Amino acid sequence: MARTDLELLLEAAKRLAAVILENGGETYRAEEAARRLCGLYGTQEIDVLALPTGVLVHMTAEDGKTYSALARVRARRLDLGAVARANEIARRLAGGEMSPADALRELSAPQGQGETGRLLTPALSAFSIGCFSVLMGGGVFEFFAAAACAFLSQLVCSLFRDADLYYFITSLAGGVVCALAAVLAISMFGTGSLSVIIGSAILPLLPGMTLIGAIRDSVRGDLVSGAARLGDVLVVLLSLSFGVGAVLWCYGWIGGAL
Repeated sequence: MARTDLELLLEAAKRLAAVILENGGETYRAEEAARRLCGLYGTQEIDVLALPTGVLVHMTAEDGKTYSALARVRARRLDLGAVARANEIARRLAGGEMSPADALRELSAPQGQGETGRLLTPALSAFSIGCFSVLMGGGVFEFFAAAACAFLSQLVCSLFRDADLYYFITSLAGGVVCALAAVLAISMFGTGSLSVIIGSAILPLLPGMTLIGAIRDSVRGDLVSGAARLGDVLVVLLSLSFGVGAVLWCYGWIGGAL
């Protein structure tokens, strides 16, 4: 096999692992996917080191030559659809349906959601959170208020993530918007449960998938990745708590009933 083909295969494996890490996939999945991709053409030795912030792939060809590639993961989000698309590309490459060059081209394509996805995700979150507010004992008002709060907070967080701001600032803004919208709704209409509205609307902002990923990485022995993901969870929780708490403190200070 030509050297250029091996280099393209290595770049495709590196990009595949990076896409999985960027979109919320577990560390061991990124390593396994890259290792299997590099082993398609009979390489002698394959080593993959994946961390939440980067991936290093090293392989030795049949002729003894070594190849290495490093990818830095700077932005992380939750998009399991992107992970599924990356895995589908890898399966097509493994099945001989595409070349390493085509796989690399598709893996390197922009992963943006577009304007439709930007509004669809907050809308779906709003409906699900409205239903959840009813489970928490809310009524019709809590349904629509929690849905509106979830929609606004998700939209603001999406805009902040697109601006490549820090996790702390993004989560802080989400908590502030969520609590502020709930306070304004209750103040304007004079009814509703503040705890039900905020408790429901803040759920989509909680890092549940990141926490699960941290636990799974730690159980499998990837302690560095597990600790890093757990640090992400703590930062998000602290920033959300600070944002909601600051709004509620100001609301209570001006005489609002908590």
